Amino acid sequence: MARMSPRDVKPFVPVAAHEVQAVFARLGSVATLDVLAFYAALGAGGADGLGEPLLEVWSLQQVAGQERSDRGVLFADFLISSHEYRLVRIDDAQSAVCIDHHDNAPLRTGPTLEAFLISLESDENFVHAFR
Repeated sequence: MARMSPRDVKPFVPVAAHEVQAVFARLGSVATLDVLAFYAALGAGGADGLGEPLLEVWSLQQVAGQERSDRGVLFADFLISSHEYRLVRIDDAQSAVCIDHHDNAPLRTGPTLEAFLISLESDENFVHAFR
């Protein structure tokens, strides 16, 4: 798999924690500490790929445009939304990433958002996991 490069990330304006918290609250969730750190590092712009060419991590504006759901907050898609990824709160500090195929309940891709992001750079890529 190709390594992440600076051209993969398209930062726009920095995003404040209260903006992320407001979006997540409107969508029926809580922005955990790892989610706040993720968007602080990413900015409001989102990213293409992050090492996986067919994965798109959405801008905060795209996230804000999603429907409220008790299944977690949509934040990324694979192959033009053939399936999507949801952030699901574990506790105040961490969220898990779940893959949503739009047919059954979303499946967890790994233990945490951090593990999901690390997997994008490893041989154990959770983007395709169906565990």
